[in-house]
Amino acid sequence: MEKKWYFKYNPQTFELIPGAVCADEQPENSTSVDPAGVLFPKFNVSKQSWESEPVKLAEYEEQQKKQEHFPDMQQQIADLTAKVLDLEMKGL
Repeated sequence: MEKKWYFKYNPQTFELIPGAVCADEQPENSTSVDPAGVLFPKFNVSKQSWESEPVKLAEYEEQQKKQEHFPDMQQQIADLTAKVLDLEMKGL
């Protein structure tokens, strides 16, 4: 039998348990569905998919709204970092 990666979840809360398990047989309270890209993953057994835990997601989104955003400054930092790396690669 071929080994597969499984993602375990808490049997009471269905929240993801960090780390994946490579096994021949599927462990209890696990799925082969990858939770990648899901914030605060919680497994929906009936849909066989990962969903974001709604309360934690709402808190996160509220927190993001409160934080100040500096997109211009972030772009300037990215540009300067790229220039420094370019200069280092040229040996300057």
